[in-house]
Amino acid sequence: MKIKIIKDNKAIIYSIDILITILILTVIIALIFNMISLSKDKITDNIDINKQEILTREVLDNLIKTEGTPPNWDKINYQKSFTPGLNLNEKNKMSLLSFSKIKALYQNYDSLINTNILNGELKSQLIIIPLNDNLESISMGDNPNIEASNVVIVNRSVRIDYLSEYSILNLSTNNTNNYICPESHDDNWICNSFNTYYDLNQYDYYLIASSNKFQYKLTNGINSTPLKSSSNGCVKLNGDIQSLNENKNSPIIIHILKNNNPLEAKVVAIDKNTDKSYLKYDYFKSQDAYIVFKTWYN
Repeated sequence: MKIKIIKDNKAIIYSIDILITILILTVIIALIFNMISLSKDKITDNIDINKQEILTREVLDNLIKTEGTPPNWDKINYQKSFTPGLNLNEKNKMSLLSFSKIKALYQNYDSLINTNILNGELKSQLIIIPLNDNLESISMGDNPNIEASNVVIVNRSVRIDYLSEYSILNLSTNNTNNYICPESHDDNWICNSFNTYYDLNQYDYYLIASSNKFQYKLTNGINSTPLKSSSNGCVKLNGDIQSLNENKNSPIIIHILKNNNPLEAKVVAIDKNTDKSYLKYDYFKSQDAYIVFKTWYN
């Protein structure tokens, strides 16, 4: 009887050991399968992220390195077939961007980028940040929300040609041109002439300077406007031009009194529809900037 009890106890212990072993093996196998599953998910996520990073870089590089299709897409009415490109002239092999194309992209960003290029699979944001603090940043697209996963960010250094195409005369204290002023001014004046070919009904002429305060006058070789002052670095010239310009194409001479201060100035002729907030000297020459492109899943 005693021997039987001992045998039964051994059998029970043996069965318990087997159950424990099976339980441990089950847990280990479950952990292994879970690790394999997590590893597969991680690999898949890494593949998706790599694809997203490659696509993000390609889209941004195409934007800054090509003019788009057609090259003048920013000058004609928007069509779904447009492929946007911001390069002013890709033949120059420079990342010099066109401000006109930037504005055109801003107006139709979601259709041109998120729908046409990213096929609605990703959301995106494009930010242009000038290095010059006098100029404003431009942001287009959406802001990635806090819950957005896998946000990919790519940035490039570029140069932007803002409104230099509207500049018709450059004046500077460092000017080395050989213009001889009819009034025989001394070195305290900057003088030069420009032609007024643009229709004053469609274009506005401005004198824009790097300094807010300066004095100036216009002449046509015979008559002269009074010496006037600027307090904000920008003055409209249409009225003075009309008073002097008997012949539409006759040259106008501009005289700027620099008061012994360094000064750079431009005469510009802009379309009347141009946003007047851009009437700053620094907008009429090319500027260095960063361009930042972000993408993320919806």
